[in-house]
Amino acid sequence: MLERARNLVAHPGRYTRHTHHGAAAYVRNLHFDDDGSVATNRELSIDEAAVAEAERYDGYYLICTSETDWDDDRVLDAYRELWRIEKSFKVT
Repeated sequence: MLERARNLVAHPGRYTRHTHHGAAAYVRNLHFDDDGSVATNRELSIDEAAVAEAERYDGYYLICTSETDWDDDRVLDAYRELWRIEKSFKVT
């Protein structure tokens, strides 16, 4: 993601509101024109504070669940098995 953000700073004309794919979160002073293209009248830079904040959570996953009475291992096992459901959707 950081490499994509650096590329966005270096070549803003290659990206739009719909093609930045999350890289915009790490770019300071990024704005989009009405047509969705990156506004070129601004000086873009990497937002080092946003990068540092994201790095704090590298290696961690956040799982939100309504199953508050389940123990941690049961919740993790349930989420690890979700790929089976996704695979059945692909088949159908």
